[in-house]
Amino acid sequence: MGTVQIGHWFASGCEEPEPLIIADYERILGGREAPAGAVPWQVLLNIEGVRVGGVVVAERWILTAAHDLKHSRKSMSSEAVQVRPGVDLHAVPSPILAASVHIHPEYNNSDGLDRDNDIALIRLQQPLTFNAAIMPICLPAENRKYVAGMMGVASGFGIVDIYPLRIPKNLNYAELPVVDQETCRHSFTELKKRRHNLPRLTDNMFCVGLPEGGQSSCLGDNGGPFALSDDGQFWAAGIDSWGVDCGKQGTYRVYTKVANYLDWINQTIHDNGETLRYFHLTRMRVWRRYRIELKRSERAH
Repeated sequence: MGTVQIGHWFASGCEEPEPLIIADYERILGGREAPAGAVPWQVLLNIEGVRVGGVVVAERWILTAAHDLKHSRKSMSSEAVQVRPGVDLHAVPSPILAASVHIHPEYNNSDGLDRDNDIALIRLQQPLTFNAAIMPICLPAENRKYVAGMMGVASGFGIVDIYPLRIPKNLNYAELPVVDQETCRHSFTELKKRRHNLPRLTDNMFCVGLPEGGQSSCLGDNGGPFALSDDGQFWAAGIDSWGVDCGKQGTYRVYTKVANYLDWINQTIHDNGETLRYFHLTRMRVWRRYRIELKRSERAH
């Protein structure tokens, strides 16, 4: 498959963005591997042997989809969850274990057709060590607007080919636009004429993708991020929730709208004796140290 050249992207944490890469973005489904540092907030979760995605928002906190952690009204125990950061799964010798799992209290998907409030937090037993390849992402500002046509980055460790089925060893990512909500709603209305038992689209969700298809997150990418950028500073716009017919014309991927859950995220972290403000300061220190190390390396060469 050919690539789509989009020029400079800035893969930075929440403070003091740095230009790190010039990259070609391809679809996750049939795409290419991401270089180290391209999507530093992405992690791979292993939940009882099932691979899904997650998003680093603080040293001990991972944001993901609730449906990966709760089945038939039963929540997974923290012992069932393992976390691997970075783009290369072989570079992490052993996974990081979860200390606790926090599912949004209004998530209730008892019939498999309700993905509203599909969001969860995982607290890690030990903090992540931040560097250029592992970095938390900003949360959206309050009342953040999601404008149709805004380009963002979808990423994940999900399948890259359907026929034959191919699962990657490394992270893949793609540049995709936010879709107008009415356009997405109409798409699923048409799909329901041919298929029953599809989840309903709510105001806590938004859609991502191209009308002609060909590029999409897919099976195994759920729980992973869709990141938007303001002047090189990325923020977590969405959590991959569900979709139909990955990458086909007229279909879109549905993400949980993170901006609708800021109070719950902050309250959950606060109830566990921590605050996100502390982690913002941590990000700033990490990036200052990384910039110094980068300059020293450049002088050495």
